[in-house]
Amino acid sequence: MALRWQILVFAAAASFVTAFVSGRPADDRSEELAAATRTYVPLSPPRPLGAFSLRDHRGEPFDEGRLRGRFSLVFLGYTRCPDVCPTTLGVLAPALDRIGDAQVVFVSVDPEHDDVDRVRAYVSAFHPRLIGVTGSREALTAFTAALGGRMAEGEGARLDHPTSVFVVDDEARVVATLLRPSSPSRIVRELERARAQTRAQTRAEAR
Repeated sequence: MALRWQILVFAAAASFVTAFVSGRPADDRSEELAAATRTYVPLSPPRPLGAFSLRDHRGEPFDEGRLRGRFSLVFLGYTRCPDVCPTTLGVLAPALDRIGDAQVVFVSVDPEHDDVDRVRAYVSAFHPRLIGVTGSREALTAFTAALGGRMAEGEGARLDHPTSVFVVDDEARVVATLLRPSSPSRIVRELERARAQTRAQTRAEAR
């Protein structure tokens, strides 16, 4: 009898601890789970990038005009990155062959190390159409802030930096963020989603 009583007490305590740890209604937990698994985050209204002046991997000017007239997928990283950057570019590069005239732009957030030559060698290893961009710290800081990202932080070869991909529409406006890009097919699908979103918004504004 005593053993049975101890088991009942233990079960009740375990139930109390579980409820206490969760600490939130089921609806709240469902919302948190949905947020954790969300991979496409639309931005409404779109955020214009405004004017900026950077350099691409060929040493040519890279400004707002280079982002107009087509959609762009912009990823912030650095050439010494040991994991996130090569993994993400390994997903974005194959997608380039499936997204029409859209472009993929790799922007270095480690300008002290990533000059034009180093960025050119890096992006060339992934895809001939991949665009690499660098510039002064001041110019890159302003650009990444307008994008909704930030510069790399830390010391040594392992720096902390944004891991999302920013979707920029054909008017040089940020319209969405892709979280945890995992496959070329998903990139293609979510870019089309961004295009549809922009078309719908344009139609609504025209009414």
